[in-house]
Amino acid sequence: MEETKEIFSRNEEIKKVSYSKLSILFSFLTLTSFLYLFNCIPSTIKANEGFPVIPKWIIALMEASCLLGLVFSIIGLVRKERPKWLKIIGLILNFLLFLLIIGIVAFAFIMDKRAGRR
Repeated sequence: MEETKEIFSRNEEIKKVSYSKLSILFSFLTLTSFLYLFNCIPSTIKANEGFPVIPKWIIALMEASCLLGLVFSIIGLVRKERPKWLKIIGLILNFLLFLLIIGIVAFAFIMDKRAGRR
């Protein structure tokens, strides 16, 4: 009987830790897609060449992985995982990357409105 309780408690610990691991995995995936996205943009752009086309799949991957990272971070908090460094780093990275995405979208809307006025 005690062995069964021990097995169930180990399974619960594995489930709780897995949300933290998924959270940090998705934050690193988002960070990697950001780096790839910025690497696709050349340092100098010539007027006759135009702006290079950025693959839409990388943008979709970046947004989806950021949202999934936030979801798994919140699930980890709600399920009251032990405060390990994985949970804290994953939560901070996902939150900062989410703010970065919101900031980029807001900046694009502001610049688009300003360009439309002229």
